[in-house]
Amino acid sequence: MKFIITLIFLLSFAFAQSTVNITSDTSSITDFKLDYFIDKTAKIDFEEVKSQKFTQGKNRDTLGTNIHNSWVRIKIVNLTNKSQTLY
Repeated sequence: MKFIITLIFLLSFAFAQSTVNITSDTSSITDFKLDYFIDKTAKIDFEEVKSQKFTQGKNRDTLGTNIHNSWVRIKIVNLTNKSQTLY
C-alpha cells in the first residue's frame, strides 16, 4: 500500500504544471511558478517541445549565462467572471 501511495505521489509531480490563478478583478503578477525546458540542440519546434519534460521553477530564477535556448510554460487561470489584461 505504501508503494502505491508513493508511486501516485511521484507521478503527480511528473505531470504537474505550474499554474498562476487570477483571483481578483485587478491583478499584478510579480512572483509566480513557471515551467522551463532547456533546448540544448536549439532545433526543437513548438509541436515537439509540448511533449518534453519541463522543470518547475520561479519567474525570478536565473538559468545562467550559458543557457541560450529555453522554453517557458506558464498556465494562467482566470477564476473571476471578469476579463483580465495582464502585462
